[in-house]
Amino acid sequence: AQPGVSLRDHWLDGAALAAIRRTRWDYVVLQEQSMLGVMLVQGRPTVNDPDLFREFGRRFIREITASGATPVLYLTWARRPTPETQDRLTRAYAALAAETGARLAPVGVAWQQARAQRPALELFDPDGTHPSPAGSYLAAATLLATITRTPARALPATSSGRVLGDSFRLTWTGCLAPVRTP
Repeated sequence: AQPGVSLRDHWLDGAALAAIRRTRWDYVVLQEQSMLGVMLVQGRPTVNDPDLFREFGRRFIREITASGATPVLYLTWARRPTPETQDRLTRAYAALAAETGARLAPVGVAWQQARAQRPALELFDPDGTHPSPAGSYLAAATLLATITRTPARALPATSSGRVLGDSFRLTWTGCLAPVRTP
Protein backbone atom coordinates (compact mmCIF):
# COMPACT_ATOMS: atom_id res chain seq x y z
CA ALA A 1 0.00 0.00 0.00
CA GLN A 2 1.17 3.46 -0.85
CA PRO A 3 -0.44 6.81 -0.04
CA GLY A 4 -2.71 8.35 -2.65
CA VAL A 5 -2.40 5.44 -5.06
CA SER A 6 -5.39 4.26 -7.09
CA LEU A 7 -6.36 0.76 -8.19
CA ARG A 8 -5.32 1.82 -11.69
CA ASP A 9 -1.85 2.70 -10.38
CA HIS A 10 -1.58 -0.67 -8.63
CA TRP A 11 -2.74 -2.51 -11.75
CA LEU A 12 -0.23 -0.75 -13.99
CA ASP A 13 2.58 -1.32 -11.48
CA GLY A 14 1.84 -5.07 -11.51
CA ALA A 15 3.13 -5.91 -8.01
CA ALA A 16 -0.35 -6.33 -6.47
CA LEU A 17 -1.51 -8.53 -9.35
CA ALA A 18 1.63 -10.66 -9.06
CA ALA A 19 1.01 -11.10 -5.32
CA ILE A 20 -2.60 -12.15 -5.96
CA ARG A 21 -1.46 -14.73 -8.50
CA ARG A 22 1.49 -16.20 -6.58
CA THR A 23 -0.01 -16.58 -3.09
CA ARG A 24 -3.06 -18.44 -1.81
CA TRP A 25 -5.31 -15.85 -0.17
CA ASP A 26 -8.63 -16.34 1.59
CA TYR A 27 -9.65 -12.70 1.13
CA VAL A 28 -8.24 -9.79 -0.81
CA VAL A 29 -9.38 -6.35 0.30
CA LEU A 30 -9.50 -3.60 -2.32
CA GLN A 31 -9.56 0.06 -1.39
CA GLU A 32 -9.52 2.74 -4.03
CA GLN A 33 -7.84 6.07 -3.36
CA SER A 34 -10.08 7.53 -0.66
CA MET A 35 -12.00 9.86 -2.98
CA LEU A 36 -11.76 7.72 -6.11
CA GLY A 37 -9.04 10.13 -7.14
CA VAL A 38 -9.45 13.64 -5.77
CA MET A 39 -11.11 16.17 -8.03
CA LEU A 40 -11.43 19.86 -7.15
CA VAL A 41 -14.77 21.60 -7.62
CA GLN A 42 -14.68 25.31 -6.85
CA GLY A 43 -11.49 24.73 -4.88
CA ARG A 44 -12.96 21.98 -2.67
CA PRO A 45 -11.91 18.34 -2.94
CA THR A 46 -14.71 16.07 -4.08
CA VAL A 47 -15.16 12.47 -5.18
CA ASN A 48 -13.96 11.80 -8.69
CA ASP A 49 -15.97 10.10 -11.42
CA PRO A 50 -16.09 6.38 -10.54
CA ASP A 51 -15.37 5.07 -14.07
CA LEU A 52 -11.70 4.23 -13.47
CA PHE A 53 -12.57 2.73 -10.08
CA ARG A 54 -15.13 0.45 -11.72
CA GLU A 55 -12.82 -0.54 -14.58
CA PHE A 56 -9.83 -1.46 -12.45
CA GLY A 57 -11.96 -2.79 -9.62
CA ARG A 58 -13.53 -5.25 -12.09
CA ARG A 59 -10.09 -6.30 -13.32
CA PHE A 60 -8.80 -6.98 -9.82
CA ILE A 61 -12.01 -8.74 -8.76
CA ARG A 62 -11.80 -11.09 -11.78
CA GLU A 63 -8.22 -11.98 -10.84
CA ILE A 64 -9.03 -12.37 -7.14
CA THR A 65 -11.98 -14.64 -7.89
CA ALA A 66 -9.95 -16.68 -10.40
CA SER A 67 -7.31 -17.21 -7.70
CA GLY A 68 -9.92 -18.73 -5.39
CA ALA A 69 -10.03 -15.80 -2.95
CA THR A 70 -13.01 -13.71 -1.91
CA PRO A 71 -12.82 -10.05 -2.98
CA VAL A 72 -13.81 -7.48 -0.37
CA LEU A 73 -14.40 -3.82 -1.24
CA TYR A 74 -13.37 -1.44 1.55
CA LEU A 75 -15.84 1.44 1.20
CA THR A 76 -13.97 4.52 2.41
CA TRP A 77 -15.28 7.45 4.46
CA ALA A 78 -15.83 11.05 3.46
CA ARG A 79 -13.29 13.55 4.69
CA ARG A 80 -14.27 15.72 7.65
CA PRO A 81 -14.84 18.95 5.66
CA THR A 82 -16.89 17.23 2.92
CA PRO A 83 -19.36 14.80 4.55
CA GLU A 84 -21.70 15.26 1.59
CA THR A 85 -19.34 13.15 -0.55
CA GLN A 86 -20.19 9.96 1.38
CA ASP A 87 -23.24 9.23 -0.76
CA ARG A 88 -21.16 9.25 -3.98
CA LEU A 89 -18.56 6.94 -2.44
CA THR A 90 -21.26 4.60 -1.14
CA ARG A 91 -23.04 4.43 -4.49
CA ALA A 92 -19.80 3.70 -6.38
CA TYR A 93 -18.69 0.89 -4.08
CA ALA A 94 -22.18 -0.61 -3.70
CA ALA A 95 -22.69 -0.68 -7.48
CA LEU A 96 -19.38 -2.47 -8.04
CA ALA A 97 -20.13 -4.97 -5.27
CA ALA A 98 -23.59 -5.67 -6.70
CA GLU A 99 -22.21 -6.09 -10.22
CA THR A 100 -19.33 -8.40 -9.29
CA GLY A 101 -20.53 -10.25 -6.20
CA ALA A 102 -17.66 -8.89 -4.10
CA ARG A 103 -18.33 -8.42 -0.42
CA LEU A 104 -18.82 -4.83 0.65
CA ALA A 105 -17.21 -3.63 3.90
CA PRO A 106 -19.28 -0.49 4.54
CA VAL A 107 -16.66 1.36 6.58
CA GLY A 108 -17.73 4.79 5.29
CA VAL A 109 -21.36 4.08 6.13
CA ALA A 110 -20.35 3.02 9.65
CA TRP A 111 -18.40 6.27 10.01
CA GLN A 112 -21.37 8.28 8.72
CA GLN A 113 -23.69 6.62 11.25
CA ALA A 114 -21.23 6.99 14.11
CA ARG A 115 -20.72 10.68 13.34
CA ALA A 116 -24.49 11.24 13.32
CA GLN A 117 -25.17 9.26 16.50
CA ARG A 118 -22.09 10.28 18.50
CA PRO A 119 -20.77 13.61 17.19
CA ALA A 120 -18.31 13.93 20.11
CA LEU A 121 -16.55 10.71 19.08
CA GLU A 122 -13.46 11.79 17.15
CA LEU A 123 -12.96 9.40 14.26
CA PHE A 124 -10.50 11.62 12.39
CA ASP A 125 -6.85 12.31 12.89
CA PRO A 126 -6.22 16.10 13.13
CA ASP A 127 -5.70 16.24 9.34
CA GLY A 128 -9.43 15.56 8.80
CA THR A 129 -8.72 12.73 6.38
CA HIS A 130 -7.00 9.85 8.15
CA PRO A 131 -8.43 7.88 11.08
CA SER A 132 -7.85 8.45 14.77
CA PRO A 133 -7.42 5.33 16.94
CA ALA A 134 -11.23 5.28 17.38
CA GLY A 135 -11.73 5.61 13.62
CA SER A 136 -9.22 2.83 12.99
CA TYR A 137 -11.03 0.59 15.45
CA LEU A 138 -14.40 1.26 13.83
CA ALA A 139 -12.91 0.54 10.39
CA ALA A 140 -11.25 -2.68 11.62
CA ALA A 141 -14.43 -3.86 13.36
CA THR A 142 -16.47 -3.19 10.20
CA LEU A 143 -13.97 -5.06 8.04
CA LEU A 144 -13.83 -7.98 10.49
CA ALA A 145 -17.63 -8.15 10.65
CA THR A 146 -17.76 -8.23 6.84
CA ILE A 147 -15.17 -10.97 6.47
CA THR A 148 -16.45 -13.19 9.28
CA ARG A 149 -20.10 -12.33 8.69
CA THR A 150 -20.37 -11.57 12.38
CA PRO A 151 -22.71 -8.79 13.44
CA ALA A 152 -20.58 -5.78 14.37
CA ARG A 153 -22.52 -5.42 17.61
CA ALA A 154 -21.08 -8.80 18.69
CA LEU A 155 -17.57 -7.32 18.60
CA PRO A 156 -16.16 -5.54 21.65
CA ALA A 157 -16.90 -1.84 21.95
CA THR A 158 -13.55 -0.95 23.47
CA SER A 159 -9.90 -1.62 22.87
CA SER A 160 -6.74 -1.00 24.79
CA GLY A 161 -3.23 -0.26 23.74
CA ARG A 162 -0.76 2.53 23.41
CA VAL A 163 0.08 4.83 20.54
CA LEU A 164 3.37 3.95 18.87
CA GLY A 165 4.56 6.81 16.69
CA ASP A 166 2.51 7.15 13.52
CA SER A 167 0.95 3.75 14.06
CA PHE A 168 -0.57 2.12 17.07
CA ARG A 169 -1.28 -1.30 18.44
CA LEU A 170 -4.71 -2.23 19.69
CA THR A 171 -5.23 -5.30 21.79
CA TRP A 172 -8.52 -7.05 22.15
CA THR A 173 -9.24 -9.41 25.01
CA GLY A 174 -10.19 -12.83 23.73
CA CYS A 175 -12.53 -11.64 21.03
CA LEU A 176 -10.69 -11.76 17.72
CA ALA A 177 -9.38 -14.88 16.08
CA PRO A 178 -7.67 -15.37 12.73
CA VAL A 179 -10.01 -16.06 9.85
CA ARG A 180 -9.15 -19.37 8.23
CA THR A 181 -10.80 -21.44 5.58
CA PRO A 182 -10.73 -25.24 5.71
